Amino acid sequence: MTGRLSGEVALVTGAAQGIGLATARRLAADGAAVALTDMAGADAAAQGIDGARGWTLDVTDRDAVHAVTAAVTDALGPPTILVANAGIQRIAPSESMDCALWDQSLAVNLTGVWDCIQAVATPMLKARHGSIVTIASMNSYRGMPGRAPYCATKTAMLGLTRALASEWASRGVRVNAVAPGYVRTPMVQKAIDEGLLDEPQLIDRIPARDLADPSDIAAAIAFLCSPDARMITGQCLPVDGGMLAYGAPRPTSDLPAGFAS
Repeated sequence: MTGRLSGEVALVTGAAQGIGLATARRLAADGAAVALTDMAGADAAAQGIDGARGWTLDVTDRDAVHAVTAAVTDALGPPTILVANAGIQRIAPSESMDCALWDQSLAVNLTGVWDCIQAVATPMLKARHGSIVTIASMNSYRGMPGRAPYCATKTAMLGLTRALASEWASRGVRVNAVAPGYVRTPMVQKAIDEGLLDEPQLIDRIPARDLADPSDIAAAIAFLCSPDARMITGQCLPVDGGMLAYGAPRPTSDLPAGFAS
């Protein structure tokens, strides 16, 4: 398959559904050979995606991270793209949150990302070629009640991304992040269906007046991995329909005539 990512080998974590699966599909469509990995297994998700293979991977198991990376290398070649997408969100009042939820969040959202990056870094640096994308969040920039571990780990993605980008740019490896807003993933749609999230209220804080689709996030990731982003590193690209930028005191549907449709 030809495309702007032809010849690249992409490893995507958390790829069984949602943003991870959409990203795997987009990278494959752009010509990359893609390794889908997920704690729940990714063989089924890989089916029907040209040039894709699936592996089961728990990113909190450091030995498994290195073993799966070696297996991907044997099957497809050394990864030249890493999308560290696997993540969890645990919600509870901070003063009474079980410390196990904090530890679990750090293990998946921060240490798991670090271990995946280390597993691919040496071959990328040796080849002087590679692109790594971490997944931050709009909660990297603002606080959200009940989500202290998530906000902390997603904010950490910004620091990690900048540090690695500064260290590795001269050695041919770029490191960037994307910060999704509200995305219509199975998890978010389930929360909407169960009444835990109010879709009209969410949309009323988004200037674009819509939730993102996983493919919107995948398109941003694919761009950052492509030669088109050759001079972009150490950056975080919000993909949120303008939600972070919006600062008016009233919802978008209540703006003065002529400012909202």
